[in-house]
Amino acid sequence: MAKKALRNTTTDEDARGAGNVETLLQTISAEYPNLSRQLAKIAVFIERNHEYVGLYKIKDIAERCDVQPSAIIRFAHHFGFKGFSEMQAVFKARLSRRVELENPYRDRIRQVIGTRQTVFGSDEIIQQSTQRSIEELVSLGSEPSLKEIDAVVDRLIGSDKIWIAGMRRSYPVASYLTYALQHIRSDAVQITNTGGMYRSQIRRMAKDDILLLFSYEPYAEETLDIARFAAEQGVAIVAITDSQMSPYAQLAAHLILIKERPTLGFRSLVSSMALAHSIFVAFAYKAELAGEGDSAS
Repeated sequence: MAKKALRNTTTDEDARGAGNVETLLQTISAEYPNLSRQLAKIAVFIERNHEYVGLYKIKDIAERCDVQPSAIIRFAHHFGFKGFSEMQAVFKARLSRRVELENPYRDRIRQVIGTRQTVFGSDEIIQQSTQRSIEELVSLGSEPSLKEIDAVVDRLIGSDKIWIAGMRRSYPVASYLTYALQHIRSDAVQITNTGGMYRSQIRRMAKDDILLLFSYEPYAEETLDIARFAAEQGVAIVAITDSQMSPYAQLAAHLILIKERPTLGFRSLVSSMALAHSIFVAFAYKAELAGEGDSAS
């Protein structure tokens, strides 16, 4: 059977975005559901590794995506470029020194030391970290997916039980939100995986419950497992994550995006904590107006 022709709705102007990486990534994300399997793999790779696309050769990307180099060229053509080099030029214009997320913490510091002529002072690190945090919060405040918050809060109020998940570096965010929500709703439960027992916890999930999760690349397998189980039970999922192409995109009823800005290769939880706090305050306010909080509160 002949394959269905790929629908290309992207214009040169839309894709190139005057050399703006963010505009190109948004265009790729919008087209993602329409891409063939091979082009979708390339889209995911580029979205997750856009800081490095300007450095890779076409064969490097092809190997990492498990496709032929010709597929990379087709991908570039689909988004209005004459070829891979023209598409890569957009990324070369905004190269950064972002360190691989999977690197151990000490290796990240060693790489920073090895690429800098002078030594960072602690005050300089604090200033850089603070500035990146401010940039994150400004970005969060203008994030289009925040339009979902009202609907998320309404679903939290109308749910039978609130489940909250976040593993590894997301754990403290989930812990804080659970602590805050339990002042209003005693049935807010954090899925902790203490003793490797998270599957025993989530067996009690029911279709009128809601799962609110925090998960960023590299996505914790436990959180993914929890999300898949919740989806099977018909539980509404609210995913706070870092990409419209994250593995939660097809599972979540509501997807809220956070764009992190690392300092010396280390990501902070500033935006995640700010969002968790905002969700709680909005929830507490609406719950009080509706008289939905615990009578003992």
